[in-house]
Amino acid sequence: MTDLDREHPDPNHPAGLYLLGALDADAEAAFERHLAGCASCQDECDRLGPMVTALGQLDADEVVDRDEPRGGFPTG
Repeated sequence: MTDLDREHPDPNHPAGLYLLGALDADAEAAFERHLAGCASCQDECDRLGPMVTALGQLDADEVVDRDEPRGGFPTG
């Protein structure tokens, strides 16, 4: 077990959810307390932050429907 495993027993720690504003108030407060002292989570937020910002700037017309085929890939 690594230090990161001990610090984050849940591999799905909520950095992404936090950045998206998807945590409830209690979970957000708990994560912020944790974040204040965790360099690993600070790095994760720094890494994910630009992607969250970019996704927030998309409008519905810019999002590709996953069920529609995309061009440029061989089909068979």
